[in-house]
Amino acid sequence: MLSDVLGTSGRAMVRGIIDGRTDPGWLADYAKGSLRGKREELELVLRGSIREHHRFPLGELMANLDFIAGKIVRVEAEIARAWSHTLTRSPACAAFRVWMCSRPERCFLNSDRI
Repeated sequence: MLSDVLGTSGRAMVRGIIDGRTDPGWLADYAKGSLRGKREELELVLRGSIREHHRFPLGELMANLDFIAGKIVRVEAEIARAWSHTLTRSPACAAFRVWMCSRPERCFLNSDRI
């Protein structure tokens, strides 16, 4: 039903659960894009009995994911900065440039972030 639990909608719902939200309708409000059309199904799967002993480790896991995601962004930015002169001039690096820019969050080559 949810193709990417760590996508925008999934993360928002998980954060809501961590924050103690239990109403499936409230959690389903975080659905974005095509997931909005599956609201009834979404509310059904969001019913459960999450307790504090579930929320704490879930929060720790999300904190770890956020930490690692931040590291990935910084490493990719450094790679792009270090290679930007080559990537903008060398046809041999075209494939790498296409890969870097295949996802907007990775494309630092034409950004103020380098």
